[in-house]
Amino acid sequence: MREQQGFSLIELMVALAILVILVTLAIPSFTASLLRANATSLADSLITSLNYAKSEAISRNARVYLCARNADGSDCLNGAADWDTGWLIRLAADDNTLRDVRISNPNAQVSLADNVLNHSDKHLIFKASGERLLLTNANAEVTPTGILLFSTQIIQCNNPQLSIRREIALAFSGLITVNARVNCL
Repeated sequence: MREQQGFSLIELMVALAILVILVTLAIPSFTASLLRANATSLADSLITSLNYAKSEAISRNARVYLCARNADGSDCLNGAADWDTGWLIRLAADDNTLRDVRISNPNAQVSLADNVLNHSDKHLIFKASGERLLLTNANAEVTPTGILLFSTQIIQCNNPQLSIRREIALAFSGLITVNARVNCL
């Protein structure tokens, strides 16, 4: 009697069928995890920028502002509430750019929803005291008394099970909170 060497065709087909079933079940879960990680990374980048701008304003004893960046990052995108290409952190005195944050994900959306004043131009200014202001399209500085809401999301909301939109609330006191349980727009 000869010993069997290798696999029979039936054994190979069963192993491949099991592998296909496992991969089919794993891909949606992996996609959901990847979208959540991208959404969290986007929100964390914005939170880091807000904290950085505030700390720079305090440490430099000067005004520092955040604004939506234009496509090449050379200037602010005036009149923009959507910060999808990224944002600039600049010194107000000389418009020197301290940090240029680029959004590399083409499906990312970032916006400042001024739920208190409803101005169209969205420059967020931190004074040397750490207090926050908004610069309106008429170059008027307004101190919002309520919470400023940023919204970040990855545009792939075709699966309602995914919680991939984040609302970042910047309170008057400077406290930043994140609501991760927000439905996609």
